[in-house]
Amino acid sequence: MKTKEFIEGIANGTFSKNDIMMLSETFPDKKDLIWDLWMADKECLESTGKPQISDEAQISRISRAIDIISDEYQVNIFSDNDTHTIPAPIKIPEDIDTDLFRAFLNVAIKKGVIERVNDTLKFKKGNALLAYACGAIFCGDHIETDTITRSYVIKRGYNGDFPEKQLKEFFGISRLSQSRSQIIGKLPRGYKGIKDLLSKSEEMISKP
Repeated sequence: MKTKEFIEGIANGTFSKNDIMMLSETFPDKKDLIWDLWMADKECLESTGKPQISDEAQISRISRAIDIISDEYQVNIFSDNDTHTIPAPIKIPEDIDTDLFRAFLNVAIKKGVIERVNDTLKFKKGNALLAYACGAIFCGDHIETDTITRSYVIKRGYNGDFPEKQLKEFFGISRLSQSRSQIIGKLPRGYKGIKDLLSKSEEMISKP
């Protein structure tokens, strides 16, 4: 059974607790399975551009299935202070609600780079790397070889204005523009991990 079919069966109430326990046994990586369940009302499907699960009753069934699988296999993708209940989707300000930004959030949450704290998202890798990611997403900042030093550096893109105000509202972090200016012409420590997340995000939205 494919993951999508498993999630839909749970959401529609097709599977009993015993069914969920038996079918989950066929998935080798239980942590990835729980992540896929948790992302069912957040990550948009490529075919429709909408989350796979959106109905409140379906979300409740998904949450119960997460509890069942987590307890059965002693797997927990959340911190000790979190519950397994799927929270309501976080609203993204309209001015920064792009396909690439949504894809980046999905990938970063799944990789643990961004975590949810109550009704906000917390970027865990520091302001410089967040500025690098947002500069790439909204302005086209990119890495290229410096013509003088021949080393790799971040070059400023000019695809749009950097959305300082909206990002402050969304992440609760001030002066991201300043952080962005400080890394232009350099490479912040840890950039490779963010570059990989950006590449995966671009792949997500470019698939037919």
